[in-house]
Amino acid sequence: WNQFIWSVLEDLDSNLWVGTWGDGLFKRAGDKFVPAPGFRPNKIQVTALYEGKDGAIWAGTGAGLLRYQKGVVTQYGRVEGVTFTDIRTIIQAADGTVWFGTMGGGLGCLRKGHITTFTKQDGLGSDFILSLYLDTANTLWIGTLDNGLSRMKNGQFKTISSANGLANNIIGHIAEDQDGWVWLTSQAGILRVGKTELNAVADGLSESVDCLIYGKNQG
Repeated sequence: WNQFIWSVLEDLDSNLWVGTWGDGLFKRAGDKFVPAPGFRPNKIQVTALYEGKDGAIWAGTGAGLLRYQKGVVTQYGRVEGVTFTDIRTIIQAADGTVWFGTMGGGLGCLRKGHITTFTKQDGLGSDFILSLYLDTANTLWIGTLDNGLSRMKNGQFKTISSANGLANNIIGHIAEDQDGWVWLTSQAGILRVGKTELNAVADGLSESVDCLIYGKNQG
């Protein structure tokens, strides 16, 4: 296979899946990796992997958004005339809605078999998306390549960026701990921001957040 590994997923059954740049999807079988059975087209880029709530694997690929389960591939988007050639992140909500972020095409939403797209024209902070996170309130947080963190709540987008105190506008991963801190990876290091502060800025109640940076100076 191509030595360029783009995405990795360990599913709930402890199977290891590997997405490559140009050779499709592979699955670990014993001490080696084999092409995923039935995965077509197989000579494509697999840039994102996510295990859905029903055990299906969602793949962001050079051929768009694919759902893969028991050797069967279902492709989404082309029926609506939508193509996404560079999907970087995928997440699924409790109601089955699948959200995915693209590099240049904005935010995609697959709900009940239909895809809707959101871009900067809809208020999204950037059309270049690196990460997604859904919190317990079903609020969607969106990490972008060039404009910090966007929040989607009740169908409305708000953005928190370096203009509001974030140390960097490139947000590669988003996580939340039990103490109310949101952790972000960035090109300035690992960032820690209070979720209450993020929401206050997004709600227009504050203009800035306090951002703690963990970089080289912190080890």
